[in-house]
Amino acid sequence: METAKWEDLVLFRFVRTTGQIGELILRELHSKIKESKAGKGYCLTTGTFTDEAKKFVEARLIDLLEKDRLVTILNKVDANTTPTATFSYEE
Repeated sequence: METAKWEDLVLFRFVRTTGQIGELILRELHSKIKESKAGKGYCLTTGTFTDEAKKFVEARLIDLLEKDRLVTILNKVDANTTPTATFSYEE
C-alpha cells in the first residue's frame, strides 16, 4: 500500500503442500522481509507448521496461516465480488 505520506510493504508466501512446513522456509521469508524492508510477512499453507517453525516466528513479524484458518478465510470470499488489495484475518 502506498500513499503520499507512507508506504507499507507486506510479503506473502504460499506453500502448496499438505505436509509440514519447517523453519527453513520461514528463514528464507524472514530474509526476504529484511532485504526488501517490508513491515510484515504472512506464510500460508494447506498443510501445517512444525513446532520449530512456530517458535521461529514468535519474535518476528511473520504470521502463519495453516490449512484450517486458510479454509475459513477462503470460505468468506464471495466469488462475485471485485478483488481488492485488502487482506485481513481474525485470530
